[in-house]
Amino acid sequence: AKTYLIWFGIYCFAVLALTGKIISPFTPYWILWFIFSLSIWTGAIFFFKRLKSPWVFPAIVTAALMAGLIDEPETGFGLQRTLYFFPFFYAGFLLQKAGVNSRNIGTKTVLAGCVTAALFLAAYIFYPSFFPVGFLYGSQSFESLGLSPLNGIILRLVLIAGGFGCTA
Repeated sequence: AKTYLIWFGIYCFAVLALTGKIISPFTPYWILWFIFSLSIWTGAIFFFKRLKSPWVFPAIVTAALMAGLIDEPETGFGLQRTLYFFPFFYAGFLLQKAGVNSRNIGTKTVLAGCVTAALFLAAYIFYPSFFPVGFLYGSQSFESLGLSPLNGIILRLVLIAGGFGCTA
C-alpha cells in the first residue's frame, strides 16, 4: 500500500503540474493498476505461503480462469486483471523459493517455445479471428469480448499455459 500511495502522489503531482486538475484518490487510474495489484499479490502471498496444500496453485489458476466471468465496468483497478496475472506472480514466488534462475536455459527453452507456438496455433484455430488485444489485458469479461464462458475459459487457459511455456 505504501508503494501505491507514493506512486499515486507522484501521479497526482504530474497531473496537477501538466493540467492544473486535482484528482481524487478514490478514482481509479489505469496507469496505476500494476502497483495496486502488486500490493494485493504481495498480501496474498503472505497468506498462501502458509498453506501447504498442493491445491493452492490450481485454485489460483482457477480463480484466474473464472475472473473473465465477472462483468464489472472497465476501471483502473480491475479485479479481473489482478486475478488473471496472479498465477504468474505466485509461480515466480515459488520458483524463486526453489532456487530456479535464468541460467537454466537450453533444450527446455526451445521445447517451451514450440509448445507455446502450438498453444497459440490452437487458440487461433479455436477462435479464428484470433483473440482481441483486449483479451490479453485480462480486464474485460468474456461476454464483453463476444466469447461464451466456455470459449473464454479455454482461451484464457491456453494463454496462461502459453505464458508459462515461454518461461519454462
